Amino acid sequence: MCDRYQILYSSKKLDKGVETITHIGGKNALGQIWSIKLEQAFDGLRSGNWEFFINMNRQTFKVEIQDSEHGLEICSVGTEKNLILELSDCPR
Repeated sequence: MCDRYQILYSSKKLDKGVETITHIGGKNALGQIWSIKLEQAFDGLRSGNWEFFINMNRQTFKVEIQDSEHGLEICSVGTEKNLILELSDCPR
């Protein structure tokens, strides 16, 4: 069984005019903020140890790795646009 984590934040950068995600983050059960690099999220998803989701507009959306013209990305499933890009920046 994998651990499920809600994504509340994302850090982004512009790369050749395209906004890309570099980090995702959220809060643990104690309210502490966590943040991980995208590569760590890929590893956790691929290994089956982690599962991520987003809650937006009273709906829950699964998050998966998807291949795009810009390489691998982490994306919300079942949405027209990637909701992770809509999230606030990860607190520092």
